[in-house]
Amino acid sequence: MTEQKKVTLEYVERRLIAEHREPFHNWLRQIITLASGALTLLVGLQSHYIPQHPKGLWLLRLCWGCLAGSVLSGVFSLRSEWQTPLSGAMKLRSIRTTLGEDAAMDYVLANPSIVPDRKFAIATRATFYLFCIAVVSVAIFAVWNLG
Repeated sequence: MTEQKKVTLEYVERRLIAEHREPFHNWLRQIITLASGALTLLVGLQSHYIPQHPKGLWLLRLCWGCLAGSVLSGVFSLRSEWQTPLSGAMKLRSIRTTLGEDAAMDYVLANPSIVPDRKFAIATRATFYLFCIAVVSVAIFAVWNLG
């Protein structure tokens, strides 16, 4: 006779959270790649697209700063990919050592998933918003200087 496994809501929740992490980190890597590539091109080719007397040069500087900030915050946010499971393991080890096996089991049951630190969530938002500001500011600079 085959033993049937019982699927719990906690198991489904853990699986869904685990499945979201890989696409999330791939998305973050794409933003970092786009931001670093755009920054490299914009800085490297500035003599080809900046007119003699540009209007709104501050928009271009804003774009460069936001792209650099997006890359840095994105790289920091990617740190959560390895830091979050490590922090969870360290917390579990600490509870197990100080309070015992039963307290550790209670902690695992009460916290079915490991949530990244708040600083990583802030860095992720910063990555996205800085990239968006950079795209908008370079677009405004380009349109303003076309005519």
